[in-house]
Amino acid sequence: MRSGVKDLGLSFGSRIITSISALGVQLVLAWFLGTAGRGSYAVCLLFSGLLSVVFFMGCQMAGIYFVSSRRFSLSEGIVYTLIYGGFGSLLAILAGLVLMRLPIAFFDKADRPELYLALASIPGFLFFTVFSHLFTAIRQFGWYSAATLLRGFGLLLFTPLLLRFFYSGPPGAITAIIVTDLLVVAFCLVVFRWKFGLKPVAVRMKNLLAMFHYGVRYWIGVISNQMNFRICTLVLAFFVARDEIGIYALAVGLTLKMQMLPDALKMALIPRSSCEKDGRRELVASCARLTGLVSFLLLAAFILLARPLIALFFPEAFSPAVPLIRILAVGFFIRTWGKSLEPYLIGRDRPGLVSLSVTVGMAVNVGSLVFLLPRFGLAGAAWSVVLNYLVSSAILTYNFRRFSELDWRSIWKPKTGDFSFLAGLTTCLYPGKTLNKGDTGRQ
Repeated sequence: MRSGVKDLGLSFGSRIITSISALGVQLVLAWFLGTAGRGSYAVCLLFSGLLSVVFFMGCQMAGIYFVSSRRFSLSEGIVYTLIYGGFGSLLAILAGLVLMRLPIAFFDKADRPELYLALASIPGFLFFTVFSHLFTAIRQFGWYSAATLLRGFGLLLFTPLLLRFFYSGPPGAITAIIVTDLLVVAFCLVVFRWKFGLKPVAVRMKNLLAMFHYGVRYWIGVISNQMNFRICTLVLAFFVARDEIGIYALAVGLTLKMQMLPDALKMALIPRSSCEKDGRRELVASCARLTGLVSFLLLAAFILLARPLIALFFPEAFSPAVPLIRILAVGFFIRTWGKSLEPYLIGRDRPGLVSLSVTVGMAVNVGSLVFLLPRFGLAGAAWSVVLNYLVSSAILTYNFRRFSELDWRSIWKPKTGDFSFLAGLTTCLYPGKTLNKGDTGRQ
């Protein structure tokens, strides 16, 4: 219990700080790029992000699962991830170059140099994501926090620096991502080598296939989840101007920061659920209740303060984002509950159920978007997100109840331990015990 609170405290604390730095980046982008430039920037990140998800085939979560369950050593997890990531990045870039040659309206919302830079950002982002999260697989949340903080501060430093002195417009902002991600990847590899004895390992095809099999089962859910998150921006890129895309992207970007608690919780719980036969079902349920309470308070405050915050810090052209933020906040609150239950299913080797929930949610998203967007514009796109998360969270809750064999009362009813956990969290934002130098392997 105590180590779990420490790990969550470290992860949550780092996410609070990185969320603050991310808000600073949003401010920089708004003032330097304006609504049209912000829209082009969003299109570029959407393009590279979807290609990354499609061609990495869910192996980022597979690496975390195999290392945290001790089926792979840390060195094996890193080497196999490099193989999958290198191959997947190459395919993603080649596919992107082919797509850019097609007469698709989507590409009219960004200039060609910006799109080429977006493709160049794919490898760095993939390896940053996987390597930083591998620290959580070996329960080194102090180093995980250091990596995420380094990226947050790196973006906050390099984005205005490059936009002001080197590259104006979206190219400068995308270059800042490339530079920052490569810096953090180098940091992670140095720590793995220096602190945990990273070393070359023999590549075994059966291990690659096992990792691939797990990744593919989770892959569909990852694709659907990214489509859920990005489908509205994708559709908007075909039908509306860059300015409207920029306004919607800002609303999503700001509201997404409220997901920091369930994101931190997910990283802290996956290695624990993977190592226990019961998946730590009571702990997962308790954390889900806690997350729901805290997220409700945060999002309620965010809804009330949205208008004065936008008016105070952002250009007047972004004021239409306020009603969108209020709608999206409802959807992200619903999402926090479902997301808090995912570690149990992932840790119990049932990633396909997570994929199912997100895939069905995406179908609801697309169907409602087709109906709502022509009638209500950007507000309709925001409401489609709410419906999507309502359905996907309901499926996750049902499957958690089904496999944990907890009754509904045990899942929903608050307990004294929930608040003890919250009290411990506020006092444990410091590094936990570190491992001895040497490779973290099977035990």
